[in-house]
Amino acid sequence: MSCVRLIPNATVPVIEPSTNAPVQIEPAEFVPPWTDAGHINVNINFGIVEQFSEGLYSSPNKTFEELVTNAYDAGAHRVWVHIPDKLNADGAIVSVIDDGESMDVAGLQNLWQIGQSTKRTRPSPLASRKPVGRFGIGKLATYVLANELTYVCKKGGEFLAATMDYRKVTGRLAEAGQVVLDVRQLTESDARATLMSAIGDGEPLESLFGPSAPSNWTAALMSSLKERGLRLEQGRVRWILSVALPLNPQFQLWFNGTPLASSKADGTKI
Repeated sequence: MSCVRLIPNATVPVIEPSTNAPVQIEPAEFVPPWTDAGHINVNINFGIVEQFSEGLYSSPNKTFEELVTNAYDAGAHRVWVHIPDKLNADGAIVSVIDDGESMDVAGLQNLWQIGQSTKRTRPSPLASRKPVGRFGIGKLATYVLANELTYVCKKGGEFLAATMDYRKVTGRLAEAGQVVLDVRQLTESDARATLMSAIGDGEPLESLFGPSAPSNWTAALMSSLKERGLRLEQGRVRWILSVALPLNPQFQLWFNGTPLASSKADGTKI
């Protein structure tokens, strides 16, 4: 019997809860050990991941567009995209960091409800912005680049980290499957060290920590890069982002530390 159902007025399948023992996934190795903050139950199988990541997001550059879109919908004013010069270096991490509305444990749980999104029903962080993303599957675009996707979040003075390891997701499209993501609570210094391991010192660390730090931020860190991730071209990604970047004076994007302007400069403001 199929375990996939459809959301009304959408074409995104949702997996019914699994009756099999769930697979537990701990935060990535670069996340310091600290306090257990809870667990996230994710109903997902490899068929879902493969269909939507490889089908909708076959271009690796689309990953960055999706993550920046998520940041925009979260009310971010600033986004920092970082691609290391040496992608084949041991422990290389590709990152997208924003200062928008972030996530606590409940927020991370909502994030990983595959095929469901509250963007269009919950109040927008910024009343002047209309959400751009729709189906709640944008994070799956990261599958084409990396085996691991780690979210490090600051919300309400609390720092959390959780990792999805796609290598541990199994099952065909019509099969139920479940993984449990361990959520780790970090100290501020540990959160800073985690980001430093991904992007080095300097910006955006200076903006994210200290007396003038935003109350919320989110870092999406892609590690254990796949072949497509290892072949990323900085110039190509920079161009893709300039084309996709909303024309909004309250939304700024930096690529590897350099401000990026929208190519829509002659268009209509959002």
